[in-house]
Amino acid sequence: MGKRRHSSHEGTDDRRTKHSKKAHADDDATTAKDAIDAKATKASSKHSAFRKIQFELTVSILPSGLEDVSKTVQESLQHFLLKYSSGMKGVPLAFNSVKILKNGSGNILNELPHIHYSVACDAVVFAPKQGQRLTGVVRESFHSHLSLVVYNYFNASVSADALREQGFTFDLEDEQWKTDDDESLALSVDDRIRFKVLKVHESAGIISIEGEHPKRMDAS
Repeated sequence: MGKRRHSSHEGTDDRRTKHSKKAHADDDATTAKDAIDAKATKASSKHSAFRKIQFELTVSILPSGLEDVSKTVQESLQHFLLKYSSGMKGVPLAFNSVKILKNGSGNILNELPHIHYSVACDAVVFAPKQGQRLTGVVRESFHSHLSLVVYNYFNASVSADALREQGFTFDLEDEQWKTDDDESLALSVDDRIRFKVLKVHESAGIISIEGEHPKRMDAS
């Protein structure tokens, strides 16, 4: 079947093809994004887990969104936030400088109702790599692992084996990981822990970080 074009007056940027229905930003996602540390917007250091990239993708909207194509595209992009993207190799946190390419024209394929727009944008992406250092807050302590949250949103953990390698043992009575040398170095709930990224796992768009070499932030 042939293609039909539909024009608009706006434009965007992105390299990966994706289709999404018109969508409003999810309140929970917005709250989580706002909770990400402010340094995410800098994304400048090569040692940072945050990157700023230029990206292209295809956004598909329904005819009901044609009254304001630019607004509809912006709302649709919100659907990609805080979900792992294989194309971006990380979790997008924000889109900026959004432009609709091809002079604002969209395509209709095979007589289907969606209009497909090529979009370009700058994206701030959370993409931790093996060996990088991150800081997490202890949420729960188990004999099998230590559960952390990074930037108030991303899940992380340090396994029992990794903890034992650092000289920690689990105290069943106190439910804490402690060291024989200095009990003041025990890892407790709400402690801030600095750790090294070992692996990053992804399932259904959600990432979890596996860490090693944990050290409490206030430890000498």
